[in-house]
Amino acid sequence: MQCPPRPRTTFKDALLPEVQEFLLENSPLQLDDRPLPDDGRPQMELGGFPTGNTRSKAALKKANIWLKRCLEGHKLCAGITLGLECGGPRMPKRLLVIDKGPLLRIRLLKDARILPPQQYVCLSHRWSQATEVSSLTRDRETAYETGIPDDRVYPLVRDAVEITYRLGFKYIWIDCFCICQDDPDDWAEQVLEMDTIYENAAVTISALSSNTDPKRGIFAKVPPSMVTGWRPEGEKSAERLRVNGQHPFYLSLTNDQKLKANSNADGFPLVERGWVYQERLCSRRLLHFTDYELVWECKEALSCECRIDERQWSDVKSRGQRVFGMDWKDIVTEYRAKKLTDERDWLPALSGIARRFGSTHNWTYLSGLWLEQLPEQLDWIHSTDLDKPEMCRGLLKHRRIPSWSWISVPGPVEFASQPAHKTARVISHNVVVEGVNPYGDPTTATLVIEGPCISATVEEKLDSHCFKLRVGARNVLLKADDPWNDSGWFPWDLLGKGAEFLVLILSVSEKPGRFESQSFGLALSQVSQAQDGGAVCYRRAGVVDEPLMGIASLADLPPVWRVSLI
Repeated sequence: MQCPPRPRTTFKDALLPEVQEFLLENSPLQLDDRPLPDDGRPQMELGGFPTGNTRSKAALKKANIWLKRCLEGHKLCAGITLGLECGGPRMPKRLLVIDKGPLLRIRLLKDARILPPQQYVCLSHRWSQATEVSSLTRDRETAYETGIPDDRVYPLVRDAVEITYRLGFKYIWIDCFCICQDDPDDWAEQVLEMDTIYENAAVTISALSSNTDPKRGIFAKVPPSMVTGWRPEGEKSAERLRVNGQHPFYLSLTNDQKLKANSNADGFPLVERGWVYQERLCSRRLLHFTDYELVWECKEALSCECRIDERQWSDVKSRGQRVFGMDWKDIVTEYRAKKLTDERDWLPALSGIARRFGSTHNWTYLSGLWLEQLPEQLDWIHSTDLDKPEMCRGLLKHRRIPSWSWISVPGPVEFASQPAHKTARVISHNVVVEGVNPYGDPTTATLVIEGPCISATVEEKLDSHCFKLRVGARNVLLKADDPWNDSGWFPWDLLGKGAEFLVLILSVSEKPGRFESQSFGLALSQVSQAQDGGAVCYRRAGVVDEPLMGIASLADLPPVWRVSLI
């Protein structure tokens, strides 16, 4: 049954009545014991120069203008998306309710889905020690329904609550208070829904400059000279922000002279966090709080108080793709450049985006890769500094992870530019996932692949992660996935001349009448013999992205093998 069209959301529809008057008159709100700032500096034009105080009335008024403009005029930010019901957005399982009194108080709403659809705000932040001690647990749930104690509302949360209220909303979703942290099933269930939780929020508050200091809040205040670049003669200029690099997002030109969006983690710790990658990608609207100014980001615009490159950003945003329209390899490459405190979170922290891809394309998810894109997506390369022990597979020995997936290595990965002619195919797969999240860590993960294979032997060890292999009459370079031996993966330090590998050729390049001198393959290490007529079992050891001697036509490809990868 087709849902009837919903009336277009207006800005005032989303706001609390008592806040509407504030927005019209810009009257001060006494929200807690801290007075709203009025430091006597010269008044700056809204939308021209940063206020220098992200808690000021001028700054928050600008935020409301951005929000109103987006709610009432941006089509890309208002569409019905996965998880929305006919009557409005699907509510998260839990929400925090803001109660107005002499001070703002918050309490837990245990079952928010019993409410009619409500507008709510999300928080994107970095966890700290204060987060850990304040988080929701089963034994705190009943008490938090009455009210979260003041000593558990640490500065960052306190500021987020104030921002939510001053933007005109009564409900806020904060992961540490809305996910039961000591209940694995609840955690897995809520992590799986984080894409829709953030996407359905009216706006996401992004604590972009906050770090792990438990005493640090969201708001910031700096001298005017640091923000506006006041010159000795009194001339105002916002260029100082650009010169000093104090901007979280910037544009650059690609090789084909197109503008490309980039992010800057220097001074903005939240930018480089793995969990935040999904939150930013799924949120329709974000209000970023930095040490210098507010930055607004949505699907159609990126604006800031200093107004740098607003018009260019609008052009870039208008050409941007929705999450499910992006290339999965690009997502993985961007995502693995981020950081996670717990290496076990790589799949869970991407599970919302993975669910969106699977639902949109009707694809089958296999431990970070898609069956419909295999074996092509096996061409990932561990691109980090492999001489660092913290970048080795040894840290991952507690997990049953497949060697053929990028989750088997910590740190950044990139994907090779494979030759066009594919020579291998997936015959079968067996991936069993633990828990209720089908996009989480596997307990069993096996691929059976059929393709041309050629034996190779170690000719020389070049360094900790590069080996010269002898393939027929030709030497090729093996780039190892991992040089370390404390995990039982591969005894690299013990490998000497004559050690054997199998190279599975995934693809080759083709010219009219013959092949180019390039091919791409996986170096495999045998771990068991075939049983009952099955395939021989191997682990992935690295990649061979070089010419293979003697392949001048399809007839010259080596024999086809069937191998089982674990």
